Order: sequence, then structure tokens, then C-alpha cells
Amino acid sequence: MEVTGTPTGTAPNQLFNDSVQFSGVADLNNGGTGTLVIGRWNAPTTTTAPAYGKRFVLFKDTAVDATPTVSESFTKLFPANAITVDPADTNGRYLIVEPRAVGSFPGLTTAPSEYAVYFVGGADRYAIAGVQAGIVSYIQSITKTATGGALANGGTTFLPSSVSTDANYLSRLAASLMVMDDASLAPAMRSLQPGSLAAIPATVALEQRAETDALQRRLDQRRYDRAGYSVYYNEFFVEATSTSFKGGSGVGAPPFDSTLTGLLGGYIKDLNPWSVAGFTLGASHTKSTLADGAGTVSGNAYRATAFFSGMLGERRDTFFLDAGISLGNSSNKSERTTFMNSQHGSPSAMSYGAFARFGAGLATKGGVNFTPFVGLDMVRVSGKSFAETNANNDPSALHVSSYSYTSARASTGTGMTWLSVHEGQMIKFAFDVEAFAELGGGKTADITANFENVENVGQFTTQTDVASGAGFRLIPSFTYGPNPDTAYYLTLTLEKSGSTKTTGIEAGYRRRF
Repeated sequence: MEVTGTPTGTAPNQLFNDSVQFSGVADLNNGGTGTLVIGRWNAPTTTTAPAYGKRFVLFKDTAVDATPTVSESFTKLFPANAITVDPADTNGRYLIVEPRAVGSFPGLTTAPSEYAVYFVGGADRYAIAGVQAGIVSYIQSITKTATGGALANGGTTFLPSSVSTDANYLSRLAASLMVMDDASLAPAMRSLQPGSLAAIPATVALEQRAETDALQRRLDQRRYDRAGYSVYYNEFFVEATSTSFKGGSGVGAPPFDSTLTGLLGGYIKDLNPWSVAGFTLGASHTKSTLADGAGTVSGNAYRATAFFSGMLGERRDTFFLDAGISLGNSSNKSERTTFMNSQHGSPSAMSYGAFARFGAGLATKGGVNFTPFVGLDMVRVSGKSFAETNANNDPSALHVSSYSYTSARASTGTGMTWLSVHEGQMIKFAFDVEAFAELGGGKTADITANFENVENVGQFTTQTDVASGAGFRLIPSFTYGPNPDTAYYLTLTLEKSGSTKTTGIEAGYRRRF
């Protein structure tokens, strides 16, 4: 066997500052006495930044044919316990890549004529800012850098296996991340997050609250209807809505934008002169786009709401209580873009909600009426398990075992209304101001998943930002009734919460009978 290189020292313990190149067949075990010591040049005094993810060929057969095999270049290899790190290289971690057929170890570059190592980092490499702790912990575990792992400490080597049942198994996902440089690793880690899926509970909550707000405005109008004339005991109404949510940026901001279009229909019946009850049915379509092109979610949702409204007296300038409960279902299509591929899923979720508002009507001599109120509404979203798929079965596809979101929002505000009734016609201008805050959470959605596409294997839980927590709403509206039994109305909404903003428009029609 011919050996070339630039060795220093005396054989057989020579130091090579490059690869050992040879022609022929190499026996690296040397009858059970072969050892390999790896170390960075001038470690630890060198100030050169570590070349994380760089591949170094230690032994290379330069005389190969068109169809090389491992046996043509190597007869025996170093056993794992014969490979060590130079004691001076206290921070060095080395991933050993034995000679293999090209492409035979997913995530690593292999060749039958090359014995190579990758210089890899420790657990701190994967603690990327903005990546959820659950994913970081999982990646540290599969890259063997977590506490107790083969590469947890510096001055270590790891000889991996591509067989999933082996103790030293290294998955394609782990291998792909370990051999990345720093510039590539950060965006790759961020791309693994299931942030686009958090848009599902966020939009469900947005849809439900939009319908609740619209219903409460209808109930408020019903109280004003009694001001000038008697009305029929039954009413139906229908309205179309369009809403846009901007997630904003920075810490705590939901990383997505959403658009919503919907249709709401309802029925109200007088129970007595001071109380009503009824129901609404709503349908909506949403589309959410994750920041930085990381994914999209679109879907349809349907909800049913039952409600009651009562006044402590027959006049509108008295105390009132509105309350209701709702039940909904949403079905969605998701596309999550990772550094490996586009992942596709079909998530679905159930939603549950309730609301209550207590307030009073206060009339003034100037014709402007005020309606101060306090309110509470709650949304609970519970997602069903599903598995993502992709074109080449890459391991960054998720099996999502559950996702959930619970939000309880307290609010206070007042409505300001000017109403004119003349010869059966009615005109009303209103402007509502509301402040709100989450009670005990409501800012994040919980997503439990794993990357192995097998439930409960390598499972982790992440919390993804959904809402900013507190903010205010401004709601101007106009209603025109050409006769006592018919009305048309238009409403604009603006909600600001932290760096997020929600705008909307509603157009509706109601008829009494």
C-alpha cells in the first residue's frame, strides 16, 4: 500500500495535517491494535472559529474504478472504542462516517473509498433564538448532545448507525442538522416549528368573537327597536363579514396573517316584553399565511349559537344581560415549509364558546344614549390528531397528536348612539369603544407532535403565539330602517392589540315578522 500526505513525528504514531491518501487496500484495525486520535490543529489555543458541519476525509483510496466498493479499499475499520480525541481538543466533537456506498446513510455524505469525520457542535448550537424549547430539547436528544448523549461533552466521538433499532441510531433529520454550518442551521431549525398550525385556533377564536360581537349589536338594536313603536315578536337577520388579521412582529407576536369571509344568519323571538331568545348559524372561510413564507393554512368553519337577552324593565334605559353558548367545527388544509420539503396536512378542530355581557342604557337630553358594559367571553379550541405527508417521505413531517387553545377575555366599554325615528323610518349612528384583556393566559396555543410520524415517539410540546393579550376596539356603525319591520346596517371594526391589528366590515339585513 502506498501512503501519501505530510506527516510529522516518527512512525507508526505519525501526525497528519491532512488526509491519508493511499492506493490499494487498507486494514485500519491492524490486527486489533489500530487506533485513531483526532484533534484540531493548535487546539485549544487557536482563535479560529470552529468549522461546524465541515467534512474531513481522514483516509482516502485514490485508486478506484468506475464502480467502487468498500472491500476494494478497506478490509477492516477502527472499532468505536479505538477512536479518541486529542486531550488538548477539549471542545472537539466528531461524527465518524465510515466507508459506505454513496447515499447509503441518509443525511450524510458517504463514499466507499473514504473514511471521514464531521466536526459537529454541542447542545448550545441548537438553542436557536425564536425556536420553541420543546423542539430544541428534541433536536438536542436526537443529535446526541443532550445530557447523557454520546456528544454531550467536548472531546468525544460518535460512530452512528442508520439502523433504527440500534442504540447509536442517527436519524436523517438529526444528521442533516448536525452537518449544517451556522448560517444554515438557524433558519432550518426555525422552519421545523409548527407555527402555521397555530393559525387554526387563532382564526377559530377570531371567527367566533366576530360572530359574538355581531350578535350583541343585534341584541342592542332590538332594545332600541322598542323606543319608538311596537314591533313584531319574531325577527330574522343575515349579514356578511370580511375580516383581516395582521400578526405583527417581535417577541410575543403571532407569526401569521389571516383573512376571513363569512356569512351569519339568526332568529330572535320575544319571550315577553323585556326578554328575547334565539339562535344563529354561521359559516366562514379563512386563509392564513405564516411569516417568511413558512406555510399556509386555509379552511372552512361552521358554528351554532344559542342566546338569551333580558332587560330589567321594558325601557331601553335600564340594565340588561346578554348571554350565549356556541359550538363549532373547522376543517382545514395546511402546508408547512421546512428546510427539507413542503409538508401537507388536513387538520380539523372542534370549538366551544360562551359569552356574557352586563350593562345599562343611559339616555341623555341631548339625544345621545350611552350603554356602558362589562363582559366576558371564552373560546376553547380542541384539535384532532393528524399526520403530515410529503413527496419524498422526509422526516420533518409531523404527527400532531393534539393542539389546543383556551382564551377567556374580559372587556369593558361603552356604546354611544344617536337615534332618530320619524314617520316609521329609523336612522341610527353608533360608536362603540371597548378595552379587553386575557384572563390567566390565552396568548399561546399548545401543540403536541413528533417528527417520526409515529404517535408518541420522540414527542414534544410547543407553545406558539396566538394573541397579544390586551388591547382595544373601535366600532362605528350605521343602521337605516325604511319601515318598522326592515333595516339595513353597516359596521366597521378596528382592533389593536400589541403589534397585531384586526380590521373588519359587516353588512346586514333584518326583517321582523
